[in-house]
Amino acid sequence: MPEDGGWVLVGSNFGRTGHPAWTHNLIARPDAEINWKGEEIPVTARLLEGEERAAVWQAALAFWPPYATYQKRIEREIRLFRITRRAGGGPPE
Repeated sequence: MPEDGGWVLVGSNFGRTGHPAWTHNLIARPDAEINWKGEEIPVTARLLEGEERAAVWQAALAFWPPYATYQKRIEREIRLFRITRRAGGGPPE
């Protein structure tokens, strides 16, 4: 979901017990590329925690309310990442 000059990624895995594999990859290697509206964009991902995560989680629930149902199904905390363009990139359109 686009957010404040970047994007938020939600590792919901549709409420399954394990974190999706791509979240492990982003933690191990936060520099990645995304395709946004046909453009390849170099980005850096950051796992959100604490109050920052709580605020973004509320925005994610407003964007897609079923995330609340997914979270209720599982004991793990759904991972949220903020991704931003690496050097030289502008905000998403």
